[in-house]
Amino acid sequence: MGLRDDALLPGTLGQFRKPSLWKLYRWELLAITAGLALQTLFTIALLVQRRRRRLADSVAEKQRLELAVAYTRADESEARIRAILHALPDLMFVQTREGVYLDYYARNPGDLCLPPQSFIGKNMNEVLPRELAEEFRRCFKLAAEATEPVIHEYVLPYDDQTRHYEARMVRHNGDKILTIVRDVTRRKEAEQALQRNQTLLKMITDNCPSMIFLKDPQGRYIYINLKFAEFAHRSVNELIGKTDFEIFPHAQAAVFHSNDLKVLEAGVPLEFEEAAVHDDGSHIGVVCKFPLFDVEGKIYAIGGIVTDITERKRAEGALRESEQLFRNMADHAPVMIWVSNPVGEATYVNKQWTDFTGTTFEQGLGVGWLDSAHPSDRPMVQARFNECISNTKSFRMDYRVRRHDGKYRWVMDSAAPRFGWNGEFLGYIGSVIDITERQQAEDVLRQSEARVRLAMEAARIGYWEVELSTGKLTRSESLERIFGVPPGSLPRSRAAFLALVHPEDRERARLQAQRCIETLEYADVEYRIIRPDGTIRWIASRGQPVLGPDGRVARVLGLCTDITERKETEEALWQSEARFRGIYACNVVPIAFFNLNGQITDANDAYLSLTGYNRTELEEGKLNCGQLTPPEQRYLDTQAIQEDINRDVCTPFETEYVQQSGNRVPVLIGGGTLPGTPRILLCLPSISRNASEQKKSCERTKSAFNSYCVQPRTRFSTGT
Repeated sequence: MGLRDDALLPGTLGQFRKPSLWKLYRWELLAITAGLALQTLFTIALLVQRRRRRLADSVAEKQRLELAVAYTRADESEARIRAILHALPDLMFVQTREGVYLDYYARNPGDLCLPPQSFIGKNMNEVLPRELAEEFRRCFKLAAEATEPVIHEYVLPYDDQTRHYEARMVRHNGDKILTIVRDVTRRKEAEQALQRNQTLLKMITDNCPSMIFLKDPQGRYIYINLKFAEFAHRSVNELIGKTDFEIFPHAQAAVFHSNDLKVLEAGVPLEFEEAAVHDDGSHIGVVCKFPLFDVEGKIYAIGGIVTDITERKRAEGALRESEQLFRNMADHAPVMIWVSNPVGEATYVNKQWTDFTGTTFEQGLGVGWLDSAHPSDRPMVQARFNECISNTKSFRMDYRVRRHDGKYRWVMDSAAPRFGWNGEFLGYIGSVIDITERQQAEDVLRQSEARVRLAMEAARIGYWEVELSTGKLTRSESLERIFGVPPGSLPRSRAAFLALVHPEDRERARLQAQRCIETLEYADVEYRIIRPDGTIRWIASRGQPVLGPDGRVARVLGLCTDITERKETEEALWQSEARFRGIYACNVVPIAFFNLNGQITDANDAYLSLTGYNRTELEEGKLNCGQLTPPEQRYLDTQAIQEDINRDVCTPFETEYVQQSGNRVPVLIGGGTLPGTPRILLCLPSISRNASEQKKSCERTKSAFNSYCVQPRTRFSTGT
């Protein structure tokens, strides 16, 4: 058995030991092991290298595949882009930031306003209008700084048309600008047409007499027209978004909402009669409510059109009442009334007819009413009635009718055609009036007209009438006598008539007549005429315009009066007043005017010198009779005023005046009322101490008042 070295004690020596295999072959084993290790390592390196080669080949293959896919996709993308570019109607331009054209794309070269050689390499300032080029330059600047496209719309003339374009500008390749231009003319035209249609629709709805609205399914208003806003007394903006419960009383809103729900459930248009309270009371309207559907078939809104039928309802009720009222009124009217059908047969006669003719209601129907006409008048009445039925015109005729007592009376039968709502002729309605007394009155009128003509002759008043359309002049015989021409020789035209007017007054007379026609007012004018014998007469003419059926002046009626004597009297009056003013202004006699309150309102310088006051104090109202007269003599003033009130003049009397300085001066006062004014004329000559001078002064005073105060009142009709 062998011994192990590790089991021996240290220092022990072994003899006759046999060496182990390890010791004998350890170096060979180590060499073999190292060789095997090297071989293994080499094998592993080969395997790793093979694996790496395979991985590299795989990656390269993958890259080749990806590159092939990328090329394929790029080709497809390019094809798509080319297809898209070919499909797009847009024009594309590549420019520098300064606006120089570098490249372009146009599917159809004919879309270019200019051939390419005219703009490639040129600045847009050389190609486009100056203002448009400046606008593009501004947009280029914005596009170079922005990340989003800059959009600009502009207009250019092209092929004798105005074309609208939209340009989108975006930065390209850092320092370039890509501009995509699209012709939007059709879009603009469509937008304009849409805007016109919307405007037209808004005008129609806003001016429609019906109320129009739209609500969403929740009942909120999304549109209303002006008629609806006017009814609600709110603006359109205030009503949009509100419900019926926010606008109307709850009970009324509940009815509206209930009808809305019915439309939503039915999905078809429905009509309702809805009552609403307006400013003038409750109104009834027919409301047509209809659903509006979206593209998916869902109801997105409810529309409504409200037509006010209050008047129609009232008219229907009024018609029923009117028919009853007509029969009631016709039976109690003071005239005979009848109604016929289109063929001329009477369908109704009132009680007055039956009472007047002594016939029954049934006897007056059909053509039985003709039996009451006088036998001699019956053919004329029948023929006239048939003629009017054929042309459906109003008519009036006079004939005799037998009264219930057997006497025939003259009547006037007036009738007018009746038409239905569609213009259909329904017959006639007429009235019959007993005109026997009227004919008698016409006889009296003719006699009265004769008396009027006689009165106009006596008063020298002439009548005239001018037809403006023809200028024809109609005049009375008395007018010819005023103008001093033989009967029938007065001109019958307005122009020839004006030739008789004095040349100095002719234009004034013509203008006054024209003003009468234009203003529809009376024309009062005074002018002179020259008679054939050369004498001049004053004429006062008054014209009145008369309107025709068209509302314009058709003719002018007037009267002419010979006022020559009045003019001569006025001339004499003017001369008399001139003489009086001369005496007043010459200051020979002190004269003053005062009212019944004693206030002196005017005086000449002689009177002011007598009292010691000046004109400024007079104008300030400081002169008063009570102030000038001593207290113990004021009763004389009262007596004089009372006498003047009763007789328009007072007897001159002696009294004293207290001057402003306090001195008393004796005076003789005489006075009278000037016609047309409340003032009293005072003539106050100072009384001289010499008796003879005093007597002469009194005589002058009395003479003056007899001349100017005791004259007829018309002498001072013009006042002072």
